Amino acid sequence: MLHHTPNPMNDRTLVRKLALVVAIKLAAIFALWWVFVRDDRIVPAADMVAEHIGQRSDSPSQGHSHGQ
Repeated sequence: MLHHTPNPMNDRTLVRKLALVVAIKLAAIFALWWVFVRDDRIVPAADMVAEHIGQRSDSPSQGHSHGQ
């Protein structure tokens, strides 16, 4: 029965190939972001932000008590 010993050169080649694949994928993701997302800006409306945090934009809730 022959025992196969791992060749360190093959491990180094595998690491190099995997690093290349990861670098190519990161470059592709960055290119897609650059083309499609880079210039998109979202400006939230004040009333939507206030509603999201639990306040109404037209109510005087800045330091005033509602019950007194």
